[in-house]
Amino acid sequence: MPGTVPSQTPDTFPHQKCLSLLSPDFNEFLVSLNDSYGAVTINRSKSTSVVVRAYTIRLPNCVNLYIYQTPAHNSPPLRLEAYAPEKLARLLDLHDECSSSLPVPSSFLPTVLYLSSQKSSTHQSFLLTTAPPGPFPPEPPLPQELLEHERIARLTSKDFESLRSLNIPIPSQSFCTWKIAFTRLLESILQDAEDISLMIPYEDIRGSVRRWMWALSDVKKGKLISFYEWFDWGDMDLEELGYDWNSLCKEEGAWYWLEKRGFRSNRTIRLLLYTILHAVARIVKAYYRPDLKGKTNEMEGRRILTRALKAFDE
Repeated sequence: MPGTVPSQTPDTFPHQKCLSLLSPDFNEFLVSLNDSYGAVTINRSKSTSVVVRAYTIRLPNCVNLYIYQTPAHNSPPLRLEAYAPEKLARLLDLHDECSSSLPVPSSFLPTVLYLSSQKSSTHQSFLLTTAPPGPFPPEPPLPQELLEHERIARLTSKDFESLRSLNIPIPSQSFCTWKIAFTRLLESILQDAEDISLMIPYEDIRGSVRRWMWALSDVKKGKLISFYEWFDWGDMDLEELGYDWNSLCKEEGAWYWLEKRGFRSNRTIRLLLYTILHAVARIVKAYYRPDLKGKTNEMEGRRILTRALKAFDE
């Protein structure tokens, strides 16, 4: 299936001519737009994201579009970075499905117009959405901004199946617990590490998770969260631990209640598991996405990984 177009709604009527020009190939679509409309302005978003490259398309009739495309990287994409346009489409579809039960939003949310699911060495998948009309539309909202939108932030789910499983034909269980979803996420990062023969204690990591993963069973309801550039259903504690990363690195208050003698609640165990996940992700991303802080991130990740694994053995 080269791509999908949702059913027509009043929001999509101004874009009908544009929709008739759609092609699974991103560059072919842009050529068709220019040939049909003449003066088409395409602006790349100033905001950056590893998982999507966003554009604003301004048409002569003051109808605007947003396009989200899978970016090309010098190194292979991490598994947790894959399927971003597909997951964004599902995220916006979820909002539309629940809109009748949610309050009127105070800010704009895009509507999905088209999703190209064709992926190859030359063709990258892309998502086409509506944008506010007018001569100066705002920048396209990136995944983190959408997750923080007042409507999407209210959504919850008892099923932790990945957003991507609902949009593309891959084997899927009828119901997925947080324990299963967390294990999949960790394994995807460990497999990226194994692909480049990265030296980390794989057996200790997998052994600690197998031993203590029963504590994840307490998480019965998920919210849409972000974990670095990954976004999906999960436990909000996993996202919030990322905000506390500096206190972990500086050995401030976070470690006190993580390691306090005689205090090992289920939530403490979960937070230690999440600390392991964050640390491994830091180490792996330092190799796949090197930058000025890459070496520092790797060293911090290794130090905290060692300490978290040790905390489980005490």
